[in-house]
Amino acid sequence: MLKEKHPLYKLHGRRLSGLKLHITLGAKNPFGAQYFFIYALDSRSRLSNQAIVTGLFNSGNEPNYNWIEYVMSSPYITFNSGEYQESQISISRDTYRRILRLLSGLLPPGSHFMVEYDSPQWLTTRQALAIGVPPVATPLGSLLYDADCGVRVRDWFLAEGGREGWRKLWGYKALNEAHAKTRAAESARELSDYLAREPYPAYREVERSARYQAGRILKNLYILYSNLKDEIKSSFIK
Repeated sequence: MLKEKHPLYKLHGRRLSGLKLHITLGAKNPFGAQYFFIYALDSRSRLSNQAIVTGLFNSGNEPNYNWIEYVMSSPYITFNSGEYQESQISISRDTYRRILRLLSGLLPPGSHFMVEYDSPQWLTTRQALAIGVPPVATPLGSLLYDADCGVRVRDWFLAEGGREGWRKLWGYKALNEAHAKTRAAESARELSDYLAREPYPAYREVERSARYQAGRILKNLYILYSNLKDEIKSSFIK
């Protein structure tokens, strides 16, 4: 049962893309993190048959003890519309982005957000990582960046099921401004190096998307930190 004092209660009942978010809590895992499920109510107050997101929520006194994990996410949800009939709604990229932003807003500085990328809707992310695209420039990584969890994005690719779960991207929130600037310089170098290399012809669409995101994020970093471009150029000269 979701209680008013729980941080996730702030999202319960929020309207999003014509739907109303309905959040329920589950059991805690062996390490004390709380399972949660984000369902949706449609305009007729029907509850979706599937959760848009199954996740874990953890909080603690230290920054790194505060995190959210998408254990599983669904590319669509259905509603019962009559006897033996269902209506289906696809979950768009924009909806995922907005849910990520809402959840990210519950996390303090220095926390992190984990999202699995083994489910079907993240195929392009898996392909991009396989050809060396920086995690932040993948479709999923760029969503984490837009949700303010992209001061650093790393690939947790050693997960093998069981307690480790599926493979996932970890997106971090900045601890402070100094941390944000240091990580921005590292991300800018990584993205610059990626854009300077030749794309893989066999992955034209994957590369096109990744290069667009890399360029967009790099431009944003240059805007946020006015002297960052000069620092990157000087590092190439050395």
